[in-house]
Amino acid sequence: MNHSYPVYTVEAECQDCYKCVRHCPVKAIQVRDGHAAVIPEMCVACGNCVEVCPVKAKQVRNGTGRARQLLAGDLPVYASLAPSWVSEFRGVSAAQLIRALKELGFTGVSETALGAQLVSAKLARELDTAPEGLLLSSACPTSVDFIRKYLPGLAENITPVASPLIAHCQLLHDTFGENIRTVFIGPCIAKKNESDRHPELLSLALTYPELRQLFREEGIDPKRVTPKADDSFIPESAEEGARYPIEGGMNDTIAFQTSNRKVHYVTLSGLENIELALSGLGELPKGETVFVEMLACHGGCVHGPCAEHDSPGLLERLRVLNYAKLPEHPKERKTGGGIGDDFPAAAFEPPAPGISEINAALRSIGKNSPEDELNCDGCGYDT
Repeated sequence: MNHSYPVYTVEAECQDCYKCVRHCPVKAIQVRDGHAAVIPEMCVACGNCVEVCPVKAKQVRNGTGRARQLLAGDLPVYASLAPSWVSEFRGVSAAQLIRALKELGFTGVSETALGAQLVSAKLARELDTAPEGLLLSSACPTSVDFIRKYLPGLAENITPVASPLIAHCQLLHDTFGENIRTVFIGPCIAKKNESDRHPELLSLALTYPELRQLFREEGIDPKRVTPKADDSFIPESAEEGARYPIEGGMNDTIAFQTSNRKVHYVTLSGLENIELALSGLGELPKGETVFVEMLACHGGCVHGPCAEHDSPGLLERLRVLNYAKLPEHPKERKTGGGIGDDFPAAAFEPPAPGISEINAALRSIGKNSPEDELNCDGCGYDT
């Protein structure tokens, strides 16, 4: 059991159904001692295994204990709230949710969408004079890791711009000082990987279920709290960046600002669609410039692995669209600190199992006869 990685198996709960093995899009789950274990080097933290496990044996690393430590400390703690909150906390106003978070101990609440606005503005400026070729978005950490690990030849095409979350954390540090702590709250498991990689900017990443756990344990019901006059997003409310959690939202915000009308904008949601569109891709036809918005979750972040899915996906999208308003004219978006980043290839080739390992795996699932062991048809390995 590896609790250091964002996704792990509770072996005592695993019923050996192997549903997670069948549904993992990158085959990052290995049967060990009769249980399905996540292989961190191969995993992209998409959360498929967490969603499909019928007995909840696949779990997400819980950060509530660390959150309590941060909130009880001497340094101010700011929440970076994902823009999908508007669909996740239905019937709760922004002011109520902000008040509830302050009652937990947060100094202030800011929208991750402010970081998205910085990213879109930077990309729009670069697209104004972009050379021809393929550009892949860096906004979704799961999609980025998928490219780096499984389509490494395209890693150099990922735009060298920080994700909206990291850009937002930079903005918060620039605005409120270096001696602060930041905690992301949203539907994404992969943000925990971003927290591990950028601890100097992002102290912790929590999922919506973890936030609800904190609310329950502290007896806070966001629907029942009474906001105060100063319960508003800081340093300001987001505008176009609030469209990021739905597919096409990032492209909308970039196209709105760039003067380059020759760019083709493509949105790919779902890892299998990203692989289908980009696998084996060489150079684009001469003169073509394509920007690809990549989203690991079908429909976007509103349908993330740690979001509630109790309403049709179209309604989830409409809630975001009705909340996120494009300004009448593009606005200048910038922060004092840089928001560049790099995403080098990180290809991982798992070792091919030998015959003895294959036979051991067969025995672990009840295939014990010599015929079972010798018949390796369909296993994908030569005998």
